[in-house]
Amino acid sequence: MLEVTETATAHLARRLVKAGASEDTVVRLVIVERGFQTFQDRVRPGDVTFSHKGRPVLAIKKNVSELLGGKTLDVKGTGDEAGLAMS
Repeated sequence: MLEVTETATAHLARRLVKAGASEDTVVRLVIVERGFQTFQDRVRPGDVTFSHKGRPVLAIKKNVSELLGGKTLDVKGTGDEAGLAMS
């Protein structure tokens, strides 16, 4: 299963607040040809979720999370240059 760092969940929580997202909005991670992509969505049945301070901030389909087993989602860079990275 994908591992998500505390730094990444905090980054996602800040991103949702900055976007003015509702409390039931999360960032969804999907696999695309060149890596991964994220967008705002809602938690769906069967999703794996990751939370920050009790609030779900990231949702991934279970099979995608299993496919990414052994990988870690973290943040690279600082300030406005910060972004998600997988290793």
